[in-house]
Amino acid sequence: MTSSTPPRRRGRPPRVTPAATYPADNLVVSSLNDFLGPAPVLEGEDKTDYIGLLEEVRRQVKPKDVIEQIYIRDVVDLTWELMRSRRIKVATLHKGQVRAVHQLAATQNWPGLDADAKWSVSAAVKTSFADGMKELAKYGVTLQDINAHAFAAERETLLRLDQNMMQIEARRNFALREIERRRVSLGRRLGAVINEVEAEFKEVRIEGSPSDTKET
Repeated sequence: MTSSTPPRRRGRPPRVTPAATYPADNLVVSSLNDFLGPAPVLEGEDKTDYIGLLEEVRRQVKPKDVIEQIYIRDVVDLTWELMRSRRIKVATLHKGQVRAVHQLAATQNWPGLDADAKWSVSAAVKTSFADGMKELAKYGVTLQDINAHAFAAERETLLRLDQNMMQIEARRNFALREIERRRVSLGRRLGAVINEVEAEFKEVRIEGSPSDTKET
């Protein structure tokens, strides 16, 4: 025992401060983040939102080990990618709407769109997309008509986006199931160990109980 080590009473465990416990866990998380690479945040996306999502998932799931930390990172990255794909889908449909309005403004085949209507719609489209839609509505072209044209024009892109999102969701659900499966498996193993220990403890109690001793 050195002069800097305070005396300890026999039978009492050494005093451990919280500061000596948690930095190791934080160090593991930090090292794991470095190992798994940078956050999958593109230009124009908010990295703060990604970090907030990652920390919230960690807080709710409460990972038990490094393997669960890896699965959580997979879940968050895939969720982030899924949200991005949904935004891309909306942007694709909007692009299709704009194209549809311009095409309808230029066509002579739509019922009610004569030469004068074509001129007025074309002038409105040049002002803004919303004005073009309003002008088309005067001639019986509804929003559903525009969306139908938009979907027809972008159907291949939309189909690929839907397939991609289905794959992302499947991969994310697999990671979530793996966390659940590992915890169930661990719970079963712990339960078996506890039952074995309890059985051994009961046998010791029975063998050493007063009822088993003979009176002299």
